[in-house]
Amino acid sequence: MSFLAISFVLTLILKAPLIPADVNFWQYIATIGLLALIEMALLATALRFAWKLVGGRAPFGRFLITFCYYYAVGLIGLQAFTVLAYGFAKVWDPGLYALLIEAYKDKGFSNPKVDAYVAKAAASGDIRKLLPLAAVNLMIWLGVAALLAWTIAGWGAYRELTTLAKKRSVLAGIIFICLYPIVFLLNYLLYSVLT
Repeated sequence: MSFLAISFVLTLILKAPLIPADVNFWQYIATIGLLALIEMALLATALRFAWKLVGGRAPFGRFLITFCYYYAVGLIGLQAFTVLAYGFAKVWDPGLYALLIEAYKDKGFSNPKVDAYVAKAAASGDIRKLLPLAAVNLMIWLGVAALLAWTIAGWGAYRELTTLAKKRSVLAGIIFICLYPIVFLLNYLLYSVLT
């Protein structure tokens, strides 16, 4: 659990530029911490449920400890790629950076200003205007790919906990993938309400 706490602090340091200026810092940190714990508990429960459906019998505590490790490392990696992506935007196109920060703070999946900015850059005919956006997207997708690779690499640990065959492991993975959008949506709704 101490590794998870250290990972949370590192994530906060990486996200510091993205914290809205008009909020109480400590209240924001407490809320984000609570949301991270809820997300982690929901994901660990969905993971345990998926393995239980395919015959896994490992205790929840072992799943939770293993999950905390993989979750923490994955979270730091994804945040590092995100900060790098925003850094590219800040250096190469400060206007795009400002729009991305605004979109992040608005808690939305899309921002009409970003869409208009992209349309304007594309209509200009100058490919160089799209390069910062391409770099941002590339870094975000590399972060997601790294997280996926980390998840696949760690999946064997759960198979070892449950002593199940690879076929059942794949089935548990499919079930977990089906459950993930529900957890994501619940966490997003909580984030929207609490922050």
